[in-house]
Amino acid sequence: MQASRWIAVWMAMGALAIAGTGAGCGGDEAPGDATTSSSTTTTTTGEGSTSSAGTGGAGGEGAGGSGGAGTGGSGGAGTGGAGGTGTGGEGTGGEGGAGAGGSGGAGAGGSGGAGGTSGESFNFTLRGTGYVPAYTAGDMVYVVVVAAGDAAPALSASDAIEADGTFSVTGQIPGDKAYKMHWYVDLSQNGTCDAAPTDHVWTQDIPTVTADITRGVVPNSAFGDCP
Repeated sequence: MQASRWIAVWMAMGALAIAGTGAGCGGDEAPGDATTSSSTTTTTTGEGSTSSAGTGGAGGEGAGGSGGAGTGGSGGAGTGGAGGTGTGGEGTGGEGGAGAGGSGGAGAGGSGGAGGTSGESFNFTLRGTGYVPAYTAGDMVYVVVVAAGDAAPALSASDAIEADGTFSVTGQIPGDKAYKMHWYVDLSQNGTCDAAPTDHVWTQDIPTVTADITRGVVPNSAFGDCP
């Protein structure tokens, strides 16, 4: 580029020199003649600018796809509770537990519990006759009925001997059991059973109860044991 500039300057200087020579020769022309002048054109070459490298913009964020639909698990089967067992009284079967169904499924209810040992109770009556004059009217007679294998009595009651020598005791005992009945005249008047001859005690066996029981007794000398 610098050489081009020098060439342009040399060309311009050469043109000026030629023009000067022409002017000197013109002094010989006759007055009134026109003077011819030459024009010079100068061409300048410029330097081009350097292009800068462009930087691309950052890429946009992509949107994730929608989630798939989940499927619920099947319902579980419920388990019923075990039935209760009645003891010493009227047995009642336990209720079946309600099964909780899982999502979308129905739970199965539990089965009913088994019934208790006894389905019902029965009336018990003990009547005594002939206890006067063997005993005195007003003496207390105590009755205790105990199921076989049990420690606690199923029935405990009392009555005073009437003037006519009778007494009567009533109550209820559970069915489907065998019992032993104890009754005694409380001669010691202490409210408890004392072995004969302090108190007069008698016993009887009662087979498995399936209906109402009524027993009649009279005094005798075949004493039994206290409950």
